[in-house]
Amino acid sequence: MLRSLTWTLALTLAACGDGGGPGDDGEPPPTGEGADPAGEGEGEGEGEGEGEGEGEGEGGAGPPPDPCAPSPDGPGVGPTPRSGARMIFDAPRNRLWMFGGDLQRSKPAGEDPRFSDETWEFTFCPPAWRRVQFSTFNLPNKRGGHAVAHDEVGERLFVVFGRDRSDGTGGVPVPERSFELQADVWSYDLAADTWSRLRVAAGDAPAPRHGHTAVWDSTADRLVLCGGVKSGVHVGGCTELPCDALMADTWFLELGGAAPVWRRLETEQTPPRRQGHAAVVDAATGTMVVTGGAYGRNAYLHDLWTLDLATGVWQEAAPQGATVTPERTLASFAYHPQSRAMLLFGGLGGGQLHNDTLIIDLDQLIWARLADDDPRPESGRPSPRAEAALVHVADDRFALFGGEAETNVLGDLWEFDASARTWQTLAP
Repeated sequence: MLRSLTWTLALTLAACGDGGGPGDDGEPPPTGEGADPAGEGEGEGEGEGEGEGEGEGEGGAGPPPDPCAPSPDGPGVGPTPRSGARMIFDAPRNRLWMFGGDLQRSKPAGEDPRFSDETWEFTFCPPAWRRVQFSTFNLPNKRGGHAVAHDEVGERLFVVFGRDRSDGTGGVPVPERSFELQADVWSYDLAADTWSRLRVAAGDAPAPRHGHTAVWDSTADRLVLCGGVKSGVHVGGCTELPCDALMADTWFLELGGAAPVWRRLETEQTPPRRQGHAAVVDAATGTMVVTGGAYGRNAYLHDLWTLDLATGVWQEAAPQGATVTPERTLASFAYHPQSRAMLLFGGLGGGQLHNDTLIIDLDQLIWARLADDDPRPESGRPSPRAEAALVHVADDRFALFGGEAETNVLGDLWEFDASARTWQTLAP
């Protein structure tokens, strides 16, 4: 059964097209073997009056250089290693866009997390990293555990809440470390590369938090926020399950009026409270899909819920097939619009980090496993990790950056071809 489901999924993804696009190898075209740089062309046309141009390419300069060819020096200096960075694919500018993240592991006792306020882009033509610089001081502060929602039509994105450490003190055991939580929302204009803070109308609003999700509801011009941790204390220190610091609320940030306004979804049934879960919008059905997450130390969820964005009704879904919903938190996830599927990579589950790849068909609610765990360095794929950034790029291609490994944070950039089930490194 699993083999049948997997092949069906592969054929579905392949039908999306395998043409060139962002993330291709970008090899320069051949310049013509034996081309004569002097343009003498073996002497054809000598004495024929109009001799120039007779060589049919024999003596020409060859095709022009490919502007998308990788530089011999590689993609340049990229972001420092980090986990929890948030990334989107900006199609009009053919680039990855990334903000924030945690610059070091935060689990060993006595080690303080350090967050970033940097904005980076990775262009595919040519493949190159560049830090985006700004001429104003009106910028988001450093943070991790934030959420990003992408409005593709409006060519903008939103950074929602998150956590920081402002004191910089060390030597405190992890369960007692306190984060400084954020309650701000920032908008980024992708065409102009400019930030602006949203001035939200006074009134009821979500508690500051981290570990939540936020998605863009294009049909209603609003953000949708779900779950997260409202306490600055590291949720791994919870002894009572479910952890009282975790949230199960759903909020809408309505942007259509004179000023943005928060509105809480009042409903009898909601998903159990959680952090580090996955959430995407299935635009074809107007639903938000939420899966996984954690509700305390070594307490992972493997449920799947859908929110009808038009009616505000939450329902628990029952995926079909032999592959069950994985018990996973801090996994990397991305929506594949052509196949109406959600890809999930790695994360933390069962007390260990993973580097397996799964995908769920959101129409049939069938999971398929594209690759099992394989932590070997020679596996040809990203190593096991949590909180890596994953986005759909084009066709069946996805990009993955960074994350947290067992002993360090990572700064590698990978591309995954879902139809071929192959990984390749875009930047070390």
